[in-house]
Parts: sequence; C-alpha cells; structure tokens
Amino acid sequence: REAIPLAGFLLCSIAGIFIGTKILTMVNAAILCGLLAAIVVVFIPISWFGKVPTVSPVLASRIGPFLGFICGIVQGTAGASGPIVTSFLISIKLSRASFLFAIVAMFSVLDWTQLVSLQLLHLTTLGIFVISVVFLLIVFAGMAIGFAIQKRINDLVFRRGVLVMLAIAAAGLIVRASRG
Repeated sequence: REAIPLAGFLLCSIAGIFIGTKILTMVNAAILCGLLAAIVVVFIPISWFGKVPTVSPVLASRIGPFLGFICGIVQGTAGASGPIVTSFLISIKLSRASFLFAIVAMFSVLDWTQLVSLQLLHLTTLGIFVISVVFLLIVFAGMAIGFAIQKRINDLVFRRGVLVMLAIAAAGLIVRASRG
C-alpha cells in the first residue's frame, strides 16, 4: 500500500524509456552518464549523514510522474535509471519491505521495457536479446535471495548497503562517461 504513490512514476518512466531510446540514436550517452554520476556523488553523502529531504506520499504522487519521465529518458539513453529510482525511493522513506517490493517492481518493468524498446528500434541483435534475458533472470534470482535474507540485516546496515550500491553505480557511470 505504501508503494501506491509510485504508480505515476512508473507509468511515466515507461513513456520516457521509449523517448530516451530514440534519443540514444542521436545523442552521446556519455554526457548523460557523467551528469547522472555527478548527481549521485552529491546524493550519497547527503543520504549517508541522514540529510535527505523527506518526500510525503502526497508530494511523491505529484512529482513522481515528472521524475519517472526523466528516469525513463535516462534509462532509455544511458541504461542507468538505478540512481534516480533508488534516490527517489530513499527520499519517500518506505518501510524496508515496501522499498524492496518497489525497487524490484520498478526495475523489472524498466528493464523489460528497455529491452523491448531496443528491440523495436532494431538496436540489438537476437544474441544480445537472449543474453539480456538470461542476465535479467539471474538478477531476479539475486533479488529473491535478497528478499530471503533482508530480515536478518539491521536497518541501518541495509540502508548503507543501498548507498554503497549507488556508489558502485556512480563509479560505473563515471567510467562510462570517461570512455565517451
């Protein structure tokens, strides 16, 4: 029930992915990767020290569609919506169970939508499509393991673990941006 305000975010991100994938054919994704990395690098210490602004469910419902659309464009162009999704979910202070449900649901929809949009624009080969499906299935298995062990992890350790994952994502974005 806590995740219901995220519906607008998710629906608009789907539209954004198709637009972002079209933009991918026209723009250098390295610039977007660098910009997104910079935002995440600023967000991580703010969150680590508990200074993230809290977003109420009402405000999340209002700004969610806009942020979802931006998130979708970033996913479509750079394939890296994770920092935006995770930052948004952290700011709305979901319970751990709702956070895990929301992040799994969002990444599932975003990843499958990205895969479909790339296929529709003929930007992938059948081999890449098959490998992508295999990796998505591996990721889903990892998420199932995460659900199974999450209750054994202290809440602070869990949230810091999410920030560490964001830092790793930011490092990957910096590397991608530097390669042009």
